[in-house]
Parts: sequence; C-alpha cells; structure tokens
Amino acid sequence: MEYNGLPNEVLDRICFYLCFHCQNPGIFPNSDTAENRADKAALTGLCRSSKRLNAVAQPILFHYYAAGNLPRKVNTDLGRTRQFFGEEDDKLPLFVRTLVARPDLAACITSLQLQTCNAGTGCPPEILNSFARASKELGLATPTPLYPEPNKYRTLATRYRRNIHRWLQALSIALTPRLEMLLHVLEDVTPYDYFEDSRVELPALKTVALRGSHADYDLHDVGPLVAAAPNLDTLYALDCGDPVESQSWLPLGGLRRIVVEGLQTGDLAEVLSGCHSLQNLEYFMYSWVDSVPVMGALAPVRADLRGLCLSRLPSLAKNYHAMLPSHDGVLIPSLYSFEQLEDLVIDQVFVYSKHSAPTDTGRLTSFLPPSIRSVHLTYAYEAMNADLMHLAGAAPSSFPNLHSVKIGFVDVTPARAAEMEQLPVVEAAFAESGVRLTWGEDFTGPYLYTVIPGGAPGMTIAHVNTTVPGGEPGTTVVHVPAVADSVHCSCN
Repeated sequence: MEYNGLPNEVLDRICFYLCFHCQNPGIFPNSDTAENRADKAALTGLCRSSKRLNAVAQPILFHYYAAGNLPRKVNTDLGRTRQFFGEEDDKLPLFVRTLVARPDLAACITSLQLQTCNAGTGCPPEILNSFARASKELGLATPTPLYPEPNKYRTLATRYRRNIHRWLQALSIALTPRLEMLLHVLEDVTPYDYFEDSRVELPALKTVALRGSHADYDLHDVGPLVAAAPNLDTLYALDCGDPVESQSWLPLGGLRRIVVEGLQTGDLAEVLSGCHSLQNLEYFMYSWVDSVPVMGALAPVRADLRGLCLSRLPSLAKNYHAMLPSHDGVLIPSLYSFEQLEDLVIDQVFVYSKHSAPTDTGRLTSFLPPSIRSVHLTYAYEAMNADLMHLAGAAPSSFPNLHSVKIGFVDVTPARAAEMEQLPVVEAAFAESGVRLTWGEDFTGPYLYTVIPGGAPGMTIAHVNTTVPGGEPGTTVVHVPAVADSVHCSCN
C-alpha cells in the first residue's frame, strides 16, 4: 500500500530523530545500545512500508554503518584491559554487497565503525566474484586465496575468514567516497595494505579513531589510509605497538589534533615531526617517562600548540602514592616557551617536585605561559593551595587570558581534610581575579577509550571515586577538547 499522508518534510524530521548520526554530530555511532538498535529497526521498518517512505528513510538509514561488538562492560584493574570481540555477526558482507550494487546509497555513508568479527558466515562464490570486480575497479588487491579451501585445520579456516573480513573492511571504506568519520578496532595486521597503489580517494574523511583488538598494531601501517585522506583533521591512535624501524612515518602535515597512547617518546617525536599544522596534542602513558625525552618529542610542535594534555594513567589496583616515581626525573621544568598554549591538562606529578612543601609558591607562575586560558591539574595527590593562591593573585597581570582552573584530586583521605576545607577560600581568591576554580576527584583505572567520542557506548565501568566536598563529578578520562578557530573551549 502506498503512503500519501504526511508531507516529506515531516517524514524527514521523523527519520532525523531516529538517526544517531543526525542527533549526535561528531560522535561515532554504534549498534551496541538497545536504543540505537531500536531506532535502526524503526528506520528499516519505514523503508519497507512503502516506496514513498523508502525514498525518504533509506538515505538516512545509510548515514552510518556500525559493526557493533564493542564491549558492554570492563574492569579496569590493569588500566588498559581489553576484551575479545566478535560475539555477534556484523553482517559486513551484506553491507558491502549493498555498497557494490547501490552506489547512490554508498554515497550516503558518512560514518563507519569497523572491527574484527569471529561470528561471520562465508560468502558464496558469485558474491566474492562481485566483490573482487569492485576491488579491481578501485585498484585494490584481492586476498589469496579468494575462495575457501577444504582443510582439516581450524586455524587455517579462521585465518582465511579473517583475511576475507579485513579485505571487506578495506572495500567498505573504499566504496564510501563521502566518509567523514572512521572508528576502526584493528588487529595486529591492518587492512590498509589493500590501499597501496590504489585509486581510492577519501577527501571527506576528517576524523579517524584507531584502537587495538587482540593485540597492538603498528601505526606505520595506517599510512595508505592517511595518504588517501588528504583532509584528515583529527587522529585518535590508541593501543599503538612498537613500530618497525624500516618503515617511513605518516604524512600528517594537515593534522590539527592527535590523541596518542602506546608510542614511546622517540616514536612520538618522529610522528610529531611531520605534523606541521598540529594545534592539539594528547599523550597518555602507562609508565613513568623522564621529562627530557618528553620535551624533546614536543619540540617540533611547541611553537604552535594551543591545547596539550600529558597524563600517566594510574591503575585501579594501587593507590596513587604507591605508584609514584622515586625521583624527580618526570618533572617538567616549564612550559613558558609554548607561546601559543591556551588549554593545558597535566598531572600534578609533572609540575611539582617530590620535595615541594605545601607552603611553597611561585611554581605555577613560572611554569605556565602568558597565553594560557585554562588549566586542569589532574591526579593532585599533595597540597598546593598556597601556590594556587599565588597564581590567583598574579593572574590579572601575568596571565590576562586565564579564565578557568580545575583540580582533579586523587587519594583523598581524612588526612587531607584541612586542604579540602581551604578550597572555598582559594575559590574566592580566583573569583576576585575573574577566574573560575572548580574541583573534583579523578578516577583511578580510567578506561582510555572514552576519550573517543562514542568510543565506549553504554559502558558499565568499574572504578573508584568518592565524593570530594564541594567538588564536581569525576570524569572517566580527562582530555583537552579541540580548540576552534574562533571559539575557545574550556577544559572538560
């Protein structure tokens, strides 16, 4: 039966409210929450209702594809705990078949979430042949063997299935020329080698988020994807493994924001040396690193950085004091030479010496650059109220742009009661200088993937977080937001 009721404008608005991509711009869609699945099913039902409804709903239905299989819960005892994926069939072959047969729908795709799947079914030869033809037209290689070979070894069958799945991941990216956002959970062998010497172009791709599945990946291997995306603006590179020295680094000259975890400082320096337009950097560590190599790694981008986050993520299993370094090697002398820096998120341990006294003053005023607008000191384990009061007094003359200071406390025990009780006095001192002071408690055992917008949908996360008097709720992981050209954002 044909539907002739509501005008197309109203139908379009209904579909808009059923699309996660339309409702949440800039956030990666998912198929792991019940709400998103229900909305997707409702859109599918509209497509099947009539030709008129299909004409309105189907392009919106194909705004994104999400493979699903992201973890529903996580215990962060080890900080970077990862679960095995692939519990449900992601239906990737069916999706790619639609992309091949319907280029008009392929042009509607703006966001992809891809990852390993262990529950997929095989493809008949005629479907594999159509995929191979599409791959050849794009200049992509095809896997060998293309067809399954009978064998008695389960590991070989699994290897074949994963090879085909990696190829289909590459093909799905190549067939979506208007792709803007890609969230990819990678294995140690990435699918991007299929892009080498191909004709794939992804001019609309602005944001790429990468994370590991069962093992870390080599960031070098992302090169062919980056080469196909000349307008790439933001890169999340989590779970990076040790790179192969013989490979060249990535062409990231146009990148404006990068979030990195897993790279050693020497490798980070190599990456940043090619980031000629970088404005925002977030670098997360799981071990203590001396400040000399850290500052050396930041040297290529120091003059232009406007947002910086440096954090050593603590595990849930230990209290923070127990994991502190035994020396001051991690202490960063100063960020005064970062002449454009506006937003800073940094662990207290990188700012204050182990030998600092609670009454010492002048450290922050000598540490911060005059351009600073917002400061977030994370994992504050020792008192610094006197130095905060000194900063409040110096702000109008020395830091005229400063408008926000936030403190994230850790290991808040009864012994720190006096320190906590003084916070309203410190807050009032900042208010007199036109600066807003806020505070809360940072989680230990943070789940790093929450740094990706939409990277941990519907998660139940185990954490330790008690109430700090007068404070704000803690965040799962703290980071510097992107700094717009004309609008300056404050730190989360």
